[in-house]
Amino acid sequence: MDTFGGANCTELVVWIIIGAVIVAVLPFARVPGPVAPGVPAIFSGAITVADTATAFLLLSRALDARKTSVLLLASAYWYSAIMTPLMLLVFPDAVVVGRSVLLSSQYSNQAISWIFQLWFWGFAIMSLASVVTATWWDEPKIPSSKMRQSAVIVLV
Repeated sequence: MDTFGGANCTELVVWIIIGAVIVAVLPFARVPGPVAPGVPAIFSGAITVADTATAFLLLSRALDARKTSVLLLASAYWYSAIMTPLMLLVFPDAVVVGRSVLLSSQYSNQAISWIFQLWFWGFAIMSLASVVTATWWDEPKIPSSKMRQSAVIVLV
């Protein structure tokens, strides 16, 4: 197998093809796509279900392991599960035709971008905190008496 700078040549060819496709569709980037009002609802529902399930799975693992890093990761997924329905309620045409549920149309576009940024960066920072806690410090186990309180704090 030939390599090019440590990369497989087949992999390099695939990336070149992807780059060529991107360059080919650039002239059409300003053309709006079809209106699909159901997509945000499906996306939000799927992400909410997946993140909620992951958060509770990690929370049950945290109750067994009693580690701060697992608890932080569970809270990151719980945060993400809370942010997606909020984004859905602000997204115009996702639930109510012609407007968002929570805001008037003049504020909804700005609110969507703020909520997305808070969702993206909040999840990333909380996940990073979990990784840093697990790798950089000697993690003492959370005492059993405090673990239930910690789990409730994560969910609230």
